[in-house]
Amino acid sequence: IQGVASGDLAAPLVTISSSIASGSTVPTGTPINFQVTAANNGNGGSIANVQILVNDSSVATLATSPYTYTWYPASAETFSIEAVAFTALNKEGASTNISITAFVNQPPSVTLDTPVANQTFLGPTTMNFSATAAGSYGAIQRVDFYANGSLVGSASNSVGGYYSFAWINCAVGSYPVYAEAYDVYGASSNPPPITVNVSQLQPPTSVAITSPSSGSAFSTPYN
Repeated sequence: IQGVASGDLAAPLVTISSSIASGSTVPTGTPINFQVTAANNGNGGSIANVQILVNDSSVATLATSPYTYTWYPASAETFSIEAVAFTALNKEGASTNISITAFVNQPPSVTLDTPVANQTFLGPTTMNFSATAAGSYGAIQRVDFYANGSLVGSASNSVGGYYSFAWINCAVGSYPVYAEAYDVYGASSNPPPITVNVSQLQPPTSVAITSPSSGSAFSTPYN
């Protein structure tokens, strides 16, 4: 038989903290880490368990300290999260609420403005990439530029609305190239590549004077 301690008669003290600040907006699927502290508010008894409630529904029951839980919002809505602790005599105490809004993110848009499809350069050369990009919800973090499936450069800042990079010493060859944009939430675009060509720079064609012949002499006036 368990004795009733005076501490069991009072509600426990509960706090909850989150890796995402209350009031934040995040994409669905974002991992959010919760940490709960629970202490008996009296002279006896113990914490039996802690529950994490999302919109008043329990998503986790934690029996031992440290009371931690990772949650992933699955739908686009505003969530109210709280922790409730129970003592051995089923007295309960609740934390203050955390509010987090989730949305369904979409990939950013990106357009490779230069070079253009089937453009030909004389090489080796410097190929200048330029792209425009916009995020659906979050700002653009960076734009990566690819050639033959390999990353050749990146731009994290736009100048005049363009993200640019100069690919130096681009060798002779045919290159599928594209730009890929990332937003601050990690969403990225997946555009199809275009093909550009770098051709060998040819020496100038030789020029010969066939008339008059070398050493020719003329009387003046000569027509």
